Amino acid sequence: MPMTVRHGYEGKYLMIHGDCVSIGCYAMTNQGIDEIFQFVTGALVFGQPSVQVSIYPFRMTDANMKRHKYSNFKDFWEQLKPGYDYFEQTRKPPTVSVVNGRYVVSKPLSHEVVQPQLASNYTLPEAK
Repeated sequence: MPMTVRHGYEGKYLMIHGDCVSIGCYAMTNQGIDEIFQFVTGALVFGQPSVQVSIYPFRMTDANMKRHKYSNFKDFWEQLKPGYDYFEQTRKPPTVSVVNGRYVVSKPLSHEVVQPQLASNYTLPEAK
């Protein structure tokens, strides 16, 4: 059973849009969504079958993690932090999988090949 279903989620799609307006989606500035749109469009036009998007709740620097250390979401965010750190260091997506109901992040098996992102279909869109 997917991790999202075990946590009571049934949605398959998260919408990303501009105008900084949202109800349960990711809202950002028009400039931000325009940049994402251009990257995704370019990838699809040139034959890439899909585009992985990794989204974090905030810039997960050590200082910001300390600022949020009393949050109800701290344990969940600590699961995401290794992926954030890996991406910040390499600018490549980490390999993510779900093990015993928790996200586990590991480096790709080689520096050139990124394995399918197992957790991308199971990521919690929001904490309940």
